[in-house]
This record gives sequence, structure tokens and C-alpha cells, in this order.
Amino acid sequence: MAVRLNVLLIQTPPPTSAAGSMIDEIVGQLIAVPGVDLMLVRSPQHWEPGSTDHLTLENLQNDVAVLDWVPIEQSADALRQVCQDHARTRHENDVVAPPPRGGSKCLFLFDLGQFETAVDVVDAIHRIQESRQVRTFQLLGTTAAPQKTNVDPVGTKGGIRENSDRRPTSPRANPGVGESSNNSDAASLADPIRAENQRATKPATNPDSHQALDRLLDELDELDP
Repeated sequence: MAVRLNVLLIQTPPPTSAAGSMIDEIVGQLIAVPGVDLMLVRSPQHWEPGSTDHLTLENLQNDVAVLDWVPIEQSADALRQVCQDHARTRHENDVVAPPPRGGSKCLFLFDLGQFETAVDVVDAIHRIQESRQVRTFQLLGTTAAPQKTNVDPVGTKGGIRENSDRRPTSPRANPGVGESSNNSDAASLADPIRAENQRATKPATNPDSHQALDRLLDELDELDP
């Protein structure tokens, strides 16, 4: 996990107009760098106790990279009394500084006169960030592998196991054969009953009705001229 880096740009007047343009480029690029907090502070003669600049420097958290147009030794002398919780720390542009000390926050000092372009400065800040990143590695075999739990989201495995253990509730081994036999027996019993019902429901023929019909036809014939 990377810890945020404070980048302190001391507003010492640049020596040339080209140097002033480089400062503008540095500011524009560092603002967009993830994990960097860029702060602008006036030159050391304005760091009176109680001033805004003095309070800002006293309350700096984490490590600090300081960019100034003066030699590194001069920056170290000015910051020593204000940033008491920070210690000058070695990096590739300040090889004479001591290595990091335990219990102290790092103070990375840069002399902008040693750089030709703003890109060179931003790249140096990136390398400082990379050197401060805390990387954790998991060694093989140091952590027990988590036990794999088989989850059956739709319950198919449990259903198969449950059905295999459950005995069939129907006593018939072959339902198709039993059904055809029962159906034939039922049909044989139903035929005489159906015939009897038909005879019971069929209206009886009355002989008198035929005679009445004949008389009616005879009367119609007599009326016919």
C-alpha cells in the first residue's frame, strides 16, 4: 500500500524566464499525479513563527519532497528548525544524505537547478514514490489454503441423493401392465350395466299410439278432396 507523499514547492524566484516556465509545467503535472499532495510555500525568509507558512511546515504529515532553486544544503538548513519530525533522507539526487532512520519521517531535498526539464523532475518524484511503497507478499505455504465448500445453488445434488434414498410409495412395479389389466376388467363389468341402463331409459312403445296415428291419417285422407 502506497503512503501519500507531500511535495513542497518553495517559491524562490527562478533564475531565468525559462526556469519560470518549467515551474509552471512542474505544477501542472504534479497536480495530476495520484498519491501526491502538492503545496506551495514562500521562501524561508517568510517563515516567521505564527505565519501561515510556518504552521504549514510544522504540521506536515507523512514524508516530504522539497523542490527549490537553491542548493540542497541551504534547503536543509532552512527546514531543520521547522520540520523537526522529518530527517533528511538519501535518494538518487541527494546521495550524501543519510539513509532512512526509524521513527523519523523522510525529507527528500531537490535542487531544481540540477534538472533540465519538468519531465525529469516529475520522473524523480515518481521514483521517490516507488521507493516508499509498502509491498506485502504472501509466501507459498505460510497461509493455509481455504477449504473448498461445494455449494449446490439449485439443490440438484441434494435432490438426487434424497430421491435415491426414498423408497417408492406405490406398490406397483410396472404401472402400465396393471393399468391395462384393471381397465379390461372394468370394461367387462361396465358393459352389462350399460346395456341395462339403456333398456331402463328407453321409452316403451305403446300399441295404442300406432292406432291413433292410423286413424289420424285416415281422417286426413277423407278431408282431402
